[in-house]
Amino acid sequence: MFITLFTLLLSILFIMWSSVRLKWHPALALFLASLLYGLGSSISFAEALAALQKGFGQLMASVGLLVLLGCMLGQQLAQSGAIQVLAQKLIALGGKKNPQWGIALAGILVGIPVFCDAAFVVLHRLNPALARQSGKDPVLLQLSLAFGLYLSHTFLIPTPGPLAIAGTLGITAFDTFFGLALLFVFPVLLLCLFLLSRLYNSSPVEKEPVEQQVLPQIPLWRALLPLLFPILLIALSSIVRFAFGESPWLVLGSPVLAIASGVLLARLWLPQPKKTAWVSKSVAQAGPILIITAMGGAFGSVIAASGLGAELSEMVPIQDSFWALCWAAYFIALLLKSAQGSSTSAMIVTASLLLGIMPSEGLSQVPLSLLALSIGAGALAVSHTNDSYFWVVSRMGRIPLPKMFKSWSLLGLGISFSIMLLITVFTALWV
Repeated sequence: MFITLFTLLLSILFIMWSSVRLKWHPALALFLASLLYGLGSSISFAEALAALQKGFGQLMASVGLLVLLGCMLGQQLAQSGAIQVLAQKLIALGGKKNPQWGIALAGILVGIPVFCDAAFVVLHRLNPALARQSGKDPVLLQLSLAFGLYLSHTFLIPTPGPLAIAGTLGITAFDTFFGLALLFVFPVLLLCLFLLSRLYNSSPVEKEPVEQQVLPQIPLWRALLPLLFPILLIALSSIVRFAFGESPWLVLGSPVLAIASGVLLARLWLPQPKKTAWVSKSVAQAGPILIITAMGGAFGSVIAASGLGAELSEMVPIQDSFWALCWAAYFIALLLKSAQGSSTSAMIVTASLLLGIMPSEGLSQVPLSLLALSIGAGALAVSHTNDSYFWVVSRMGRIPLPKMFKSWSLLGLGISFSIMLLITVFTALWV
């Protein structure tokens, strides 16, 4: 067992070294790490190769359509201008006195179907005019938007990272996962906005012309329907199952059909300036995520095939140390995120690693969801100069680097730790 654990440690270090120092694609790093672990584990190399292929296929089968459909929905919302409409309406809820509340809520909602980088590029242009109208510091508004988008990016399905974790860990109750995520995200978002308001309450706004945003003429209900309808379908399916038991009609609330319905509604109800561009862009966006996700599944499958999880669970019973497993998941994701910069990659690698070392039976959907959220909390920090989103927020939001390190990197670490504390308390009380 000692040799197997040592090989696993070498494999993880190899992933970090090849991604950070050699700048290799995470998929290649995961593939070679899987082979490295297979060579040093207790199973034969032929068995390791078979497990690698099996894990790759299983992950692609479980989340492939979900990720692709989620990207399609996000592309249509972005191209039609629906996300700008949603943002403006939510900003109005905060009013002129506290516009940061509205822009943060817009970030949470828009960040569900649209990648945080792309959404920030589109929505950050609303903030200069908003800052002038309210007298608030533009940095406050830009960071409020950035954190709202980032929390969705790391916690809320069908964003690809959380979706990949769910597929890897075997989470099928998406409504439970989504509900628990909201339970932890909103209190921490309130804390974040409070701290940002104390740091950047008001300041003179530059007297430069503000670009006027021309919003598309889309009713609010049309902009909301493709996004909320899939969530309502999944929730309704769970309510019906709980009240009446199993039924053939419950298939209509399956995640694939639910998100597909959102894509269809967006196609029918929203203006589409380009007929086919959204399809090709969606495929190009989903492809790299799917390859990394499936390769992460291959890595986890090889670890699971070696029997390491069974040996570890005998030494430390999972029922007596679930909180420790959550904290281990948190620190692994935090280390990977801080080292190589990508939250999505950090989440996928961490979930794959846990898949190989935790028991295949014994965890219900609530503990699995809490474990997935622990991974998301770790992948939230620490965002610094090796993170592409760090530079998007800094450059597009016109935020100097000293402020980014103080208000983005350090505050992000604090938010990450706060979410983990909430998860620990919830675990102690209910699991």
